[in-house]
Amino acid sequence: MADFAEWVTAAEPALGFKSGTFLQAYQTNREQSQKLTIEDSPVALAIQSLLERESCWQGTATELLKLIKGYATKYEYSASDLPKAANKLSGQLRKINPGLRAVGLEVNFERRGKSGTRVIKIEKIAS
Repeated sequence: MADFAEWVTAAEPALGFKSGTFLQAYQTNREQSQKLTIEDSPVALAIQSLLERESCWQGTATELLKLIKGYATKYEYSASDLPKAANKLSGQLRKINPGLRAVGLEVNFERRGKSGTRVIKIEKIAS
């Protein structure tokens, strides 16, 4: 995408656009896309609800999945709309992480202890 952006930016004057028009439109499109991803995700909405009361949460994907099932109903989703397994939840978290960052939340994945337990850390950040 970087090559394409450079090419279009260089061509803006010849195309009759002000300098920076393409990058501004591209950034706006990305932001709108991230917001839509969050609005359409029961996982993202549940996590936002969870972090309304806390500044940070950490635990395993299994623990998080159990926890957010209660929050999904707040947005008229049911538990069946959430991932069925912890590994699927982790995949969805990776997918929606850019959108969560845009609304001031960040998801990090870590391994802890000698056994390498996978821990998810979700915290509020400056957006």
